[in-house]
Amino acid sequence: MKQYQGQLLILLTYFKVIQGFNTLCSLFLAFAGSLLLGADSFLKGFITSFFTGGFFLAVFFYELRYKKSYYFYYNKGFSKVKLITATYMASLLLLIILFCLYKLIPHAA
Repeated sequence: MKQYQGQLLILLTYFKVIQGFNTLCSLFLAFAGSLLLGADSFLKGFITSFFTGGFFLAVFFYELRYKKSYYFYYNKGFSKVKLITATYMASLLLLIILFCLYKLIPHAA
């Protein structure tokens, strides 16, 4: 049981770092999109880029900045593909939870 907790903690560490990069990339993409398309598209652009382009840009920038830290994850039993896939699946799970919460909240008509 402790082994799985350790692995989950390692994945959570990678997830937090990637989401930090992802938030910055998504804010930049949403800001650029709102300048081009209008201010009302900022939130939609942020959410879209957070789960698509922003995520992949975050992985790219992490690769550029912390390339050698992948050795740490590899020594703990995680390949680069496994890390990226698990982080993206966690992001999709977060999206589903947020979408369900959004649908539960009553909105003014």
